Amino acid sequence: MIKAVIFDMDGVLSDTQKVHAKVESIVLKEIGIELDPTEITRKFAGVNDIEMFKSILKENGFSKKLVKRLLRRKREMLLMELKRGADLIPGVIKVLKFLRKRRIPIGVASSSERKIIEIVLCSTGVKKFVDVVVGGDEVEKGKPDPEIFIKACEKLNVEPSSCVVIEDGKAGIIAAKRARMLVIGFGSYARGIADYFCSNMDDVLKVLKTLLREKNI
Repeated sequence: MIKAVIFDMDGVLSDTQKVHAKVESIVLKEIGIELDPTEITRKFAGVNDIEMFKSILKENGFSKKLVKRLLRRKREMLLMELKRGADLIPGVIKVLKFLRKRRIPIGVASSSERKIIEIVLCSTGVKKFVDVVVGGDEVEKGKPDPEIFIKACEKLNVEPSSCVVIEDGKAGIIAAKRARMLVIGFGSYARGIADYFCSNMDDVLKVLKTLLREKNI
């Protein structure tokens, strides 16, 4: 029985994955690493910032000691960008209203830090639909480790096997699968690795309707 739905935030609820990748590309360029935002999204969507920067620095022969500097710089720029506002993924409010009408609890499990999540959820008007939030700074191990999803389930008081996760990043999909959760992959990078693949929120809504009907909810 499906008892809850957990959303990733960046790239699923809000269009902030593009903002993250843009800022990351800029701060990396400042130390001499050229990496296109599209490539950053393809390789690291859903991965926490520490692990992402460590991996990129290692690949390019830079010291891991630069991680703290990059994290600080990214946070400064990201907060400036988000204060200008964030855009919702088209159709996401329709999905949230559908779940709320059926009294299905909603969680958000994002690799972004809790403060960033709260800013985005509040500025976009999504906060009122969300029952539980878990940020990347609230877990010891980031995606693809399943800890963040398991913690969200604990807060929702449901078993992972009773949850559907909606994710756009490879790391997040792997994390949810490791937690034995059903995964709806959203966006092109999710093709072939999720239980269901959707390219837009209308498709997500169709899958959810089918799943809920099949489970007699």
